[in-house]
Amino acid sequence: MDKETLYRFFEGATSPEEESEIRKWLESSPAHRDILLRERKLFDTCLLVYDPRKRVRPASRRQRLRASIPMRTLLQTAATVAITFFVSIWLLGNDPLPEPGMLSLEVPIGQRIHVTLPDGTSVWLNSCSKMEYPGLFTEKSREITLDGEAYFEVTHQPGKPFVVHTVYGDIEVLGTTFNVEAYSQDDSFTTSLLEGSVQVTRDEETIVLEPDQAVRLSEGKLTISPITGLHTYRWKEGLICFDNESFGQILKKLEKYYNVQIHLQPGTDTSRRYSGKFRQEDGIEAALKILQKDLRFTYTREPGRPLIHIK
Repeated sequence: MDKETLYRFFEGATSPEEESEIRKWLESSPAHRDILLRERKLFDTCLLVYDPRKRVRPASRRQRLRASIPMRTLLQTAATVAITFFVSIWLLGNDPLPEPGMLSLEVPIGQRIHVTLPDGTSVWLNSCSKMEYPGLFTEKSREITLDGEAYFEVTHQPGKPFVVHTVYGDIEVLGTTFNVEAYSQDDSFTTSLLEGSVQVTRDEETIVLEPDQAVRLSEGKLTISPITGLHTYRWKEGLICFDNESFGQILKKLEKYYNVQIHLQPGTDTSRRYSGKFRQEDGIEAALKILQKDLRFTYTREPGRPLIHIK
């Protein structure tokens, strides 16, 4: 069985005739099941690759934000994420399914990952994020745990809510498009709704968002604000974007994306503001050198340590 057909099957893009051929291929040899599991693991851990030469014509909000992955890229990109993987294959006839285990995805520094959950929900995970989810959802609910940032396009399943658990609170939806930023080490939490409806719960407080609204945790309380632009969510494409943000805010983001500590010399002016974008894969030093052109500072990096000094 050729890999391209298998990858189209994982995407749900195969015809009934192709699915019948895959079933026959699986039944013809036990070794074929191992091949399918291996390729599915690679499929679910392939990194999103942003190609700045490609442009998508403006369309719907979802289309503007969607990052497409060419089949050749999927077949050639090396998986760099450690993952304990379980997969259930519906086309194995009446064989009993094993008990689903919990899966864990951890994204390396400066990378991002796209994964399709068992219900068909698409999730993009940002740098230094971790997600835990079951190999098979229950009949009544779909629940995952997130530490970090993720962009979700949730498959609509009436009566079967999709719940994202974070250290700051829970987000519950039935089918929608939204972004969650909940890094436990940052002590900050934001949920932004692009389409549909979500309910955010923290302790005894519950807020229902409407499209183009974001809820943030501020001084222990959830507050709602409008979404003013889509650039924030372009991290899916491998871009770190800033829109009139202070130097201090930018440095905090760079610390998060690259898992480094940035020490400022006392008296360093962090109030100056900057708008622009960087390619995440270029690394933190490339971003700092671009910032130096407008914000005037010097930096040193300690060899072998994730520590940067700025003055």
